[in-house]
Amino acid sequence: MIKSKNVFREEELNDTTLLETLISNAIGRNQQLDTFMGLLNSINKNAVLTIDGGWGSGKTIFVRQLNFLSTLNSTDVSRLNLTSIETFQEKYTTYYFNAWENDFHEDPLQSILFNLINDLWGVRERAADSLTQISSGLLDSLIKTTSMGLVDTAHIRDAKNITQLVDSITTATERKKAVDDIINNYLDLKGKKLLFIIDELDRCKPTYAVKLLEVIKHYYTNDKIVFLMSTNNQQLAHTVKKVYGESFDGTGYLSKFYDLVFNLPKFKSSEYITYLGAKLNNGYWKDEVPLEVANTLSLSMREINRYYSSLGLIEHYLSNEDRFTIGNISAQLVKYVFIPLAYGLRIHNLDDYHSFVNGNGEDMLRLFCKSSDTAIRIINRSAASTDTARQEATEEMVLMYLKMTTGLREAGDHYDIQESKDHFDRVVLLMNSSGVIDDEDGAIED
Repeated sequence: MIKSKNVFREEELNDTTLLETLISNAIGRNQQLDTFMGLLNSINKNAVLTIDGGWGSGKTIFVRQLNFLSTLNSTDVSRLNLTSIETFQEKYTTYYFNAWENDFHEDPLQSILFNLINDLWGVRERAADSLTQISSGLLDSLIKTTSMGLVDTAHIRDAKNITQLVDSITTATERKKAVDDIINNYLDLKGKKLLFIIDELDRCKPTYAVKLLEVIKHYYTNDKIVFLMSTNNQQLAHTVKKVYGESFDGTGYLSKFYDLVFNLPKFKSSEYITYLGAKLNNGYWKDEVPLEVANTLSLSMREINRYYSSLGLIEHYLSNEDRFTIGNISAQLVKYVFIPLAYGLRIHNLDDYHSFVNGNGEDMLRLFCKSSDTAIRIINRSAASTDTARQEATEEMVLMYLKMTTGLREAGDHYDIQESKDHFDRVVLLMNSSGVIDDEDGAIED
């Protein structure tokens, strides 16, 4: 896990952050978590479930919270039933598998076996090809349970790692028998069921995603295991079509794999933004304005995380540049209003971003000022006490914005205006090189 002071990066979904979001119900999803745990607690057979949600809807944090709850000690968690948590912990061992991080494996069966054995069975030594070595004891046991005239035992005895083992088990019957053997006898489940959580499936290579679905359906039918897919099924249906052709019914294909589809409710951005504000809670303009930007633009959870992560890099640049410490109103507007708003637009909508940085964003700025008390305080040095005062402050800011972006000048303008425009242009150049990649009609990733 990447260590950073920036708590908003996706890599920072560690135990501390997950516990904070659960206790505070920061995302407003604890009730849905409780409902879903109740569903899982009622399952006594093999099943394939899916958490379905659009890009940035918070699917990953939902399943990561669920995974975290499987080992959480008794804690007063808002809107979560402690009895449900205890039942969930008694019934399941959970395992989180990021499919996107493992799609370099050509064989999903091999990929899943490798991770299960490596992390749950306890084998740690690495073979030269980066796949976990199998102990002779496990090989002998596999041979005993799968050599009833079905498996070439000589080939299995020669296998040194997961790749060779799976390759040596050649028929569907042999593979299914070997998978069942590992689940039944070698995973340390302590009498529990295994909840195997698969995340980011829709981001995988199409061939790997389809193979993984088919492997799960055909080989992992043991009643000790429940699969939970976290994915954007609309996007995954398109992925299926890339493999089988555009005329193929991708949605119908997926419906054959799932026993239940759990549609994740719409993300409550205001609650998450309030949570972030409470964590910052220092009254600095540099923290308040981004919160207002995220709220005004109704950013998704992933957009919010990406926004804070990217904006943090820009802020480091600003802090290290003496030119941005000029104590004038134009410089402060550039640093604390125009740049955070521009970057929010960069993340959310590229067309709006380009309009804003090219001087055609007056209406966007006016809309932002309606909900941004901080922006008004920056230009007014105090909160506007009346609607008229707020409107006057807004128009003063719009005029300053046009000077920053279009070169508009008036008699008596100070040299600071040109300095501030140069500063704004420098940061726009950085934002244009920030690596935000757009696909799927403006979505960055799911």
